[in-house]
Order: sequence, then C-alpha cells, then structure tokens
Amino acid sequence: MPYNSKIHFIKQVIPKILSLFLVGILFYPIIPLFLSIFTPTSKNFEHIINLFIIDHTVTTVLLLLFVALFSFLIAFSTSILVSFYQFPFSDHFKFLLILPLTIPTYFGAYIYDKVFDYSGIVNSSIRNTFHIDHLLSFDLFSFWGGVFIFTLFLFPYLFIVLLSFFKKHMAELIEVSRTLGASPVKILSFVILPLAKLSILSGLTMITMEIINDFGVTSYLGIQTFSASIFKAWFGLNDIALASKLAGYLVPIIFLLLVLGKKYSLNKPLSFVSNHEPSPILLRGGLGLLATGFCSIIFIISYLLPVLILGYYSYFAFLEYPIWGTLAVMFQTIFLIFITTFILLVLGLFLAYQSRHRSSIYTELFSLQYALPSIIIAVAILNAYFQLESWNIFPIGTTTSLQNLFILLIFAYVMRFMILSYNMSLGAFKKIGLSYQEISQTLGYTKFQTFLKIELPLILPALLIGSTIIMIDLFKELPLTLFLSPFNFETLSTSTHNYVVNEMFTESTPSALVLIFIIGLVTWGLFKYGYYSNKGKKS
Repeated sequence: MPYNSKIHFIKQVIPKILSLFLVGILFYPIIPLFLSIFTPTSKNFEHIINLFIIDHTVTTVLLLLFVALFSFLIAFSTSILVSFYQFPFSDHFKFLLILPLTIPTYFGAYIYDKVFDYSGIVNSSIRNTFHIDHLLSFDLFSFWGGVFIFTLFLFPYLFIVLLSFFKKHMAELIEVSRTLGASPVKILSFVILPLAKLSILSGLTMITMEIINDFGVTSYLGIQTFSASIFKAWFGLNDIALASKLAGYLVPIIFLLLVLGKKYSLNKPLSFVSNHEPSPILLRGGLGLLATGFCSIIFIISYLLPVLILGYYSYFAFLEYPIWGTLAVMFQTIFLIFITTFILLVLGLFLAYQSRHRSSIYTELFSLQYALPSIIIAVAILNAYFQLESWNIFPIGTTTSLQNLFILLIFAYVMRFMILSYNMSLGAFKKIGLSYQEISQTLGYTKFQTFLKIELPLILPALLIGSTIIMIDLFKELPLTLFLSPFNFETLSTSTHNYVVNEMFTESTPSALVLIFIIGLVTWGLFKYGYYSNKGKKS
C-alpha cells in the first residue's frame, strides 16, 4: 500500500475506532446491569419483591399520571394566555413562568416544609397578624405533597415547549381561523389542541423523566417509588448486587419506551413555520386583571414565595456564619461543572463529527443512559468499578485513587448527559451541512482545517447555548453527586441536602439561594438571546 494511501487509511479508520471505543466505555456500565437480571435471586430479592416492589411501582405510575395532568392544566392555560392574549405584564410572564425551573424540586420540598409547618414563617406571620390559627394546613409528607411539589416546579418544561411551538407554528392558522369567524373555544378545540398534541407529549415526557430520575423529593417526603426500592436494597440491606438487579429491570423497559417514542415521532416538527408571532387579543377590564391574577398566583407560589423564604432564612444564616464557606462551595461547584461541560462538549463534538456523514445508533444509546434515573447510573458505575477492582487488571491502588478523585463523578456526569452534548453538536453540524467541507477540499484544505477555521466559528453560538443548558442540568443534579463525590467534597446542591437532612434548614439556605441565583441568571441569558433574539424577524 502506498504511503499516502496508508496515511489516508489511518486518518479514516483511527477516528472511527476511537469513537466506538469511547461509546463502548460510556455504555459499558449498563451491560452488567442488564445482565444482572439473569443472576440467581436471593432472600433479599424475594423480600423486596414481596413487600415493596408492587406498591412502589403503583405509586410511581400514579405519581407520573397526576403530575402530568396538573402540569398540563397549568402550563397549557398559562401558555395560551401569554401567547394569544394581551393583558397587564403578559410579556413579562413569558419569562417569569419559566423561573420555577431554576429551583430544583428537592429545594422546593425543603422550602414548602417550612411554609406548611405550624411554626414556619408563613403560618407564624398569619397567626401574629390576623390571629388566625394555622391557616395553611397541608400534609406535605404524603403522596399529594409530592404531586404538589413536582407540579409546581416542573410545569415550566411543558410551558417552554408550548411557548416555542405557539410562536413558531400558530400565527397564520390562528389569524385565518379568526377571519373565518371561529370562536376562541373552537380555535382551542379544533386548531390548537390537535396541532400541539405532539409538543404536549414531548413536554410531559421531559417531566416524567425528571420524576423518575428524582431522589431528593421522594426520599425527603417519604414517597415510596421504584427508585426507593433500589435505595432500600443499596443502603437499607447493603446489597449492591440486589440494587443492580432491580435497576437492571428498568433498562429494557426504558429502552422500549424510547423505541416507541421514536417510532411515533413525538418530537417530529411540523412542516410549516410561521413568519411572525400571533397577534394578541387585548383583554380589557376584569378579564385582563383575572388573567394577570392567575399568572401572578402561579408565579408567586412556584418562585417568588420560595425565593423570599430562602432570602429570609439566609439573612439569619449570614449573621451567624461567615459567607466564605458558601463561596468556597460555590467556586468548587463552578469548577467541577466547567470541567465536566468542557469534556462533554469535546466528546460530543468528536462523536457528532464522526457520525454526521451517516446515521448511527449513538442517539439511542445515549438516550437510554439519559432516561435512566441517576441512582441507577450510580449503581451501574459502582458495580462496574467493583468489577474492575475484582479483576486486578490495574496496578494496586489505582482503583482506590479513582474513587478518591473526581473521575468516577465526572464519568457519571458524562455518561448521563452525553445525549445533550451529542444532539447539540449533531444538530449544529446538520444546519451548516457538508458544503463547506466539499469546497475546502477542492481548495486543498483538510477536513480538520476546515472544521477549525470555518465550521467551528459557525456552530459556536449553538454550542454555547447548548453548553449552558447542560450546565443548568449539572448544577441541579443531586443523586450522582451525593453518591459518587469524593469524601469531604460538596457542591451547592449536596451542601443544601446535607444540611436539611440534619435538620439545619437555616444553614442550608445560603447554598440554595446562590444556586438558584446562578441558574436564574443563566436562564435569563438563554431566554433573552433565544426567545427574543429573533423577535420580529422574518424567517
């Protein structure tokens, strides 16, 4: 083989082998998890199956259904109001109703425990001011408490999807329907709902994935979900093999759901795109005030009240404790998040670049990892870690150092959030196409030179927005950080959690407030340069 042909062969084959190797490493922990289904059962397994699994599974399904229902009612009604009607502060509510997403659900559970508590600030203020005894009485530590918390802080997922859908696809159809004399009820029933159903399902899918992935809310409120069975096996019975076996049963179920979702194209976009936003109908007088009041109530109970309570308790925490401890945790959190985001960005770009010329199964594999609850990812990684340790393939002390460093935690982050980075990079490459490479090759430039000098600058804005979204998810991630972080290392989320479980709510509030502020700032930037960046432009 001539020398030039060998060089060309190496350039073509080595990147493909490397990409397959990377995907294999990222997917490897799932394989023994799935194979654990076929291992012999133990007494602990029979104990979990007989006493917990059925009740926990039923509770999980009911929780998903009720949260989906209430999230739909709130998100659909508010998105309709702010998209198609004009009333006081309607434009502001497009952003304000996204803000509850900046509060992690487990933070919401901690805060509302204080709201409904007899001695909490809200009930105490009502008692002292109006002499009404315990006006806000609600058992938060119950199934319905979980439904309340999840609905309150997860409905913005659907709100964002609907807001974007209405902006891009509904203007002309709404105006034509109005011209033909259709009433608002008919437009809603025969135009908006049928066309928005796929977007609704897509948003609700994100909400259900967040609930399945949850650990903080269900453990704090004592709601027994399927993840609780895994947690009982892992920590209650100290049986990681059993935890792996239980987690393994979820792998084929979630994979089947992903296949069905792709088959029926829940995220398939509509073929028409609107050139402008819908012309809003002015709501006058009482109707306008009613719309403003409804959106205000949702905003107050889902964002403003929790933030005010955090600010109130943080004031007393800062009086008693120095701020330097919170700042130190903040900086090490940001450091960890930036390193992980950079690794995700580089790997996502590399894998997307290798698969941009052809279809691949990477999306399905990474989607499966993202759909799995974080506690299952943690079990899978620890299971693989102990397996490697038992094989003695590394020098003595190497696996121990892996556990002490951030390698396991960063690997877990990359494994879980790889789909976000990969899809972001692949989507950016698809938008610019292959024409730049073809033209550059005729001019004598290599593919790598073309990527660095032409393609990377073009896709950089999309990469920055996508990386910001990844950072938001990383900031809010609790289970992986809690189970896999090195000893004596804390992030803002784990610091808040550890204080709360030790009944030190006041001490937990500075970390929570700083985290919400950071995520809120990032969310504001995304909304400003995403939703409003092309406002008024013609497509």
